[in-house]
Amino acid sequence: SVDRYEKYYAAYGLDQAFSTDAASWSYAYALTDSLWVVMMDAGIYEPYAEPFGLIEAQTQQWLEAVLRQANDAGIQVLTVSHQSMLPHSERVTGGYMIVNWQDISDLLIANGVRLHLSGHIHVQHIAGKQGLYDVVLSALSSHPNQYALVTFAENGEIQYETQRLHAENLPQGLPEESKAFFEEVNYYKVLGQLRHSGISEENKEAMAAFAARMNAHYYAGTAALAQDEAMQDAAYALWKEQGEDVFWSGYLQSMVEETLPDMNRLVLP
Repeated sequence: SVDRYEKYYAAYGLDQAFSTDAASWSYAYALTDSLWVVMMDAGIYEPYAEPFGLIEAQTQQWLEAVLRQANDAGIQVLTVSHQSMLPHSERVTGGYMIVNWQDISDLLIANGVRLHLSGHIHVQHIAGKQGLYDVVLSALSSHPNQYALVTFAENGEIQYETQRLHAENLPQGLPEESKAFFEEVNYYKVLGQLRHSGISEENKEAMAAFAARMNAHYYAGTAALAQDEAMQDAAYALWKEQGEDVFWSGYLQSMVEETLPDMNRLVLP
């Protein structure tokens, strides 16, 4: 509802917004004299909620006006949306993106936007297009319990890096419990998908354990660091030989094919 929206977002720039979109819950506010934050509402709520997003024509017009105003004034803009602005996997594309992302990303690029933040899938991941980078933020509430630190320097440089919650400030053992819980949930999720596959129980368990470990790396933004180990793992061979018809097979392949070595840091000069 409007009341709940205003209540929850008041402390996150809404009560200081200099521009709001009449067709959505998008708004823009000046974080500093040289940096604006544009919160883009791409949610589809009627007739029922959808996991993917859409920037409607009227909202796109509002966004273009704000971006042009910033561009003309030499002001940097950080854009934010729930759904992803750019594709983050060639194998997994549906359900998590803004469906008209090509038009919207072109608009951001044309107006000098270099960094966009998104969530939804909460895989710590970076994707780029013509100087625009969309960073999906991992969720603070799940492994590896990290948040993002974004710095806009006076010389125009932008730095993005993740910071994990310090163990000394957490209940003893929480980081380990968080990782174990994350892997356990995914282990049983994968086992469920393999239930009727005809694969032996021993192989299913090995495949599920491998998938859970790799997914923990993926969500932490460290999948590329585990590539060599993954390629030599017998369970990965089982996925390629026996799990081709299961969603997780292509999903795991996208992890192993990861090209950026570090999804937790980005510097834009």
